[in-house]
Amino acid sequence: ANDAKTSCRPADVLARSDVRAAEAAVSVSKRNEDGVSKTYWPTVDAVSSLTYWSPVSAINNEHVTWSVGGVLNWTLYDGGLRYGTREQRTAETRIANEQLTEAKRQARLEVTQAFRAVHSSEATLAVAAKTREIAAETARLTKVAYLNGSGPSFDLVDTARRLREAELDYTVKEFGVLRAKIAALLALATCDV
Repeated sequence: ANDAKTSCRPADVLARSDVRAAEAAVSVSKRNEDGVSKTYWPTVDAVSSLTYWSPVSAINNEHVTWSVGGVLNWTLYDGGLRYGTREQRTAETRIANEQLTEAKRQARLEVTQAFRAVHSSEATLAVAAKTREIAAETARLTKVAYLNGSGPSFDLVDTARRLREAELDYTVKEFGVLRAKIAALLALATCDV
């Protein structure tokens, strides 16, 4: 518990690593979708050519000719590849958004369940404490009855056994409370590990 408290700090549900990973997947999907949209734009390419002529060139009466130019490309139809790719990327973005929504929902559910487990284990611990108190009182009264000669030794041994079982049960429930608190801390924390 102390290790968890020292290496982890409380954070919002949306700051959990699984939620942040889902958010990153959404941004990657949107970037991929935008990348397909850019393929509809025309492109301008700069071209350059340097040629050496063994006899002099008829163009400039020199041995070297250098030409520079620009080429405008605009694909009007590519057989539907861009349209299909755009639809696929749009679907991937919708899937990533749904996965993000599910990750947020799951994170909130885990936090709620963790805190309910803490409350439940604390209530169970209170019942175990009361059971231990009753077992201790029963063992005390049985011992008094045995010493007064009105109870058999079997009852003395049986109530002592029940007291030990109640103490053991209380210890187990106490550990359950600690474990539930650690789980609740980790469900709502960011850890530097």
